[in-house]
Amino acid sequence: MQPQKEKSSRIKTMLSRKKRNLKNLAFEREMASGKSTPNMQEELRVIWSKDITDLPVFKDLPRLARRIVVLGTLKKDFPLNYNDTEPPEEDKKGETFQIYLNTEKIKLNRASQWPKSYILCTLMLFKSLSGKTVIRVFKQTENQLSLYFQAPIDRLTAVADSTRYFIVENINVEMVTEKTNAGIAFITREESDRFKTFANDFTGQKLKNLENPDVQRRLEREKLRSMTVVNQQNEVQEINELQNFTAELLKTLGSAKHNIKELEHLRDTVSCRLSFLGRDIQKAAYDYPLESPVGLKKESINKADMLAIQQVITSVTAQLETKEKQQKIKEEIDRMIALNYEGDMQLLVENLFRNHIGLDSKTAKVFKAIHQNIIFSCAYQIKVNVTKNMIMTGDVRGPEGWQICVIFANDVVSITHRRREKSIGQNENDKFWFEWVLHMTFDKEMDNLNAAVLKIVGLQFEGVPEQSTREQIEKMFCFGDLLVA
Repeated sequence: MQPQKEKSSRIKTMLSRKKRNLKNLAFEREMASGKSTPNMQEELRVIWSKDITDLPVFKDLPRLARRIVVLGTLKKDFPLNYNDTEPPEEDKKGETFQIYLNTEKIKLNRASQWPKSYILCTLMLFKSLSGKTVIRVFKQTENQLSLYFQAPIDRLTAVADSTRYFIVENINVEMVTEKTNAGIAFITREESDRFKTFANDFTGQKLKNLENPDVQRRLEREKLRSMTVVNQQNEVQEINELQNFTAELLKTLGSAKHNIKELEHLRDTVSCRLSFLGRDIQKAAYDYPLESPVGLKKESINKADMLAIQQVITSVTAQLETKEKQQKIKEEIDRMIALNYEGDMQLLVENLFRNHIGLDSKTAKVFKAIHQNIIFSCAYQIKVNVTKNMIMTGDVRGPEGWQICVIFANDVVSITHRRREKSIGQNENDKFWFEWVLHMTFDKEMDNLNAAVLKIVGLQFEGVPEQSTREQIEKMFCFGDLLVA
């Protein structure tokens, strides 16, 4: 007979779990009843906060491991951010430009949607003794110029729909204590090009934030599409270059928590490069064949899956767990690989989490954000807010259909899902596919889901549709550049 004390402890554990899931159940019932439209971030938070045993993590990890790449590192100390509230000591003064300044609060990345409220101002570039390049905008008052605001040049960003307009983000304007954005317009395109050329020479580097995003995106896509992966050596080199690119960007990023725009650029660039690889991104990391040709033994297929799982899990635990725990997990996975396990991979992964990684560990919390249920929530948002059941779409099978990136960005953990969907039930000329990304941002302790962003990031026609059909689809998906939620 079970001792009363042990039985009481089990009952308390069960009640605690039920209490923890009460909010989740209430939310799900409210959604099922149709009485409320789900907020995506709240819905994702509810899914992620469930026990890992209530999610399809153990089932999905074996098939997804080869599509997950882990980049970056977590750090304790960061370089201080430049504080634009204190004027820098000028070491070098740059050229002067005449601009139109939009005095309204700018929130959109499209100048065509800004309020039409401009004043003529003067823009100057300065370089401080510390080497920071800043822009200063002056207003004409009586017979002299008065400083209106200043900001580091990396806060000046080109808009999506013009080559003359820019946004200056997160600035202090005169006596306004709340930080805001401002809009800048150069008088002519030639003047804008002259400014960008001068700024690049002045800083001594190519400033990507000054390039029009649409133009840059097209150039990057053309370059990536022209890349042909010849063999595994080139694939390994591509992953290594991506690791190096991320590491270099994180050096200048500082606190990702306070540099959201820079983090967004990093995540978009990385997910774009992974998408155009069009393959199982982890297969190049091993000498062992990860494909499944005819005649390959079952235990070999499982071994390939285990090698991919080992690569992903050890990369995550290296950032989140103690060295002792990392070593124990590695030894257990090595033991599993050596056994040539022939059974159900789901059971093997569950045993690994239950007995070695921990069901509520930081590592487990990362993988609670990597499974099919997360995707269902995003697909619902797209069908409700974008396609609105006017067009049927479905999954694209294969490596390009789903790529996942985990970035340890200094003081936050970012998990990105990039998915491709294709049209269904249309004639050959009207067929198309589109891509969307979900960026999820967690604190470095993996205690909270702080933000979630869902975007359409690509649209491609496979045939030559009629002009009216093409325009309808392009409008629906905003030409492949749409913030969904």
